[in-house]
Amino acid sequence: MITPCGHRLIIKPFKLEEVDDALASAKRMGLEIVRPNEKREDQSVDKGIVLAIGSTCWPEQDPWCAVGDTIIFAKFAPKFIEDPETKEQIGIINDEDVVAVLKEKTHG
Repeated sequence: MITPCGHRLIIKPFKLEEVDDALASAKRMGLEIVRPNEKREDQSVDKGIVLAIGSTCWPEQDPWCAVGDTIIFAKFAPKFIEDPETKEQIGIINDEDVVAVLKEKTHG
């Protein structure tokens, strides 16, 4: 497992077909849609799941996200690498690049 250093987080970004209805439908039908001028491996959105949090994230306030949270992060923030265990693309971002946490709406 990759452990983030300092004020960094490890995230698993959502892929376009995981959040775009048209791309998801195409995938179910066995079709592939590739947008012009975009490499397939770069097709991710600015949303992902937090996998790990460095020990010095948010040193002067309470953390605003936790492992397992779905977050929105700054567009060009991640440094993408391949997870040596899963072979999936994961991202490393700074704590300040988390711009929102998506919480499920509770009905009450």
